Amino acid sequence: MSNNQSAPSAQRRPTLPQTLAIIPSAYGLLAWVATLALLPLSTSPINPLSEVTQLIVIYAIFCFLMSTVIHVRYAQRALIEFTDRGIDTATFVAFLVSGAIGSLGLLIYLNDISSFAGGIGVLVYAIVSQDLLAIRAFSGELDSIGTQLSYFSWIAIFLGTMIVFRSKYHPLIKLAVLGFSIVLLFGNLFFIDRTRPLWILLPVIFTLSFAKPFWKFRVGRVAGGVLAFGLGLFFLFMTLTGKYSSYGQLDSLFVYATGGFGYLDSIVSSNAHPDTTFVRSFYWAAKVIELTGADLHIPNQVLDFRYVPFPTNVGTFIEPIYSDGGLDFVFLFIPVLTLALDRLALYMYRRSDYLSLLVWGNILFTLLISFFVPKFNQLPLWLFLFIALAAGPFLTPKQSATR
Repeated sequence: MSNNQSAPSAQRRPTLPQTLAIIPSAYGLLAWVATLALLPLSTSPINPLSEVTQLIVIYAIFCFLMSTVIHVRYAQRALIEFTDRGIDTATFVAFLVSGAIGSLGLLIYLNDISSFAGGIGVLVYAIVSQDLLAIRAFSGELDSIGTQLSYFSWIAIFLGTMIVFRSKYHPLIKLAVLGFSIVLLFGNLFFIDRTRPLWILLPVIFTLSFAKPFWKFRVGRVAGGVLAFGLGLFFLFMTLTGKYSSYGQLDSLFVYATGGFGYLDSIVSSNAHPDTTFVRSFYWAAKVIELTGADLHIPNQVLDFRYVPFPTNVGTFIEPIYSDGGLDFVFLFIPVLTLALDRLALYMYRRSDYLSLLVWGNILFTLLISFFVPKFNQLPLWLFLFIALAAGPFLTPKQSATR
């Protein structure tokens, strides 16, 4: 970079809000404190939390805070050293390849789920009649390779958005890329997964907002946009699926936001014997091992409903940890997990290539949504990490490499 280009970073230092904006645990801390603050406001409150569950929740918040504080200086260095990269031919090829694989996965999934549902006619009828819960039920019971291949469409959507907003390709090329990305996003909606659209789009928003020289972004404006976007998608899926309709939309927000704490307390209070195979906490690795033919007796990812007192089947990111190893594993694993994810995310941020930024954005989302469901043990994050480490050196163009 020239002296003129580097002058702003030499004259300024990142503000604290800018620094916190790239640390995943800061998102976990904010989300957990905000959702706990909703507990006294809800007209459909969860059952009172036991002392043990309260201790676990406080400990998780402390771990988020501790890891955030530890990584402030590292994050400041990452912001100052961040390289604003361009889009080159290799990135465009990666978009095309991931888009092709992702499209194949979506087609396989649609074929498998229509067959599983009893034919394409049944699936079309469920869509036309807006019986989306039926599709969700089919999807939860289906084991299709198309689901795994569909994750490549997430890469294509991410890279396609970067091409549209951060390259100098011809407008017609950008329009074609945008159209293809929208088609892929639409295909992912057939999974009827309330977190999947957020999981795909929030890393895009984080990268467009914060993966650039720190003096160019404003935290407050982005935070407001992300909140409005997330709530909009939430209420859209609530309307389409009719879930918790008896509570009303606003109170359903409280039910969704706080139900995970009630579910976790129900598990803790049941004194169930821990499953020391640890397949829940390392679900993605167990699924990969099963591809070799091993039978690890992996439990269903979709949890059984519990009444807390309303029905829910989400238990925060702590549920698989507690179910695997009990209280001892919770106190050992949570600080290791938060510290490791923060350091990994900031390392990927400093690498600056777009596949690495995809991993960074996914870790931000993982801890942001941790009050609701666990994502740290899911395949997409670790698949993206493997691809980024393997292909990243080929996707690190110089700043002038755009066209």
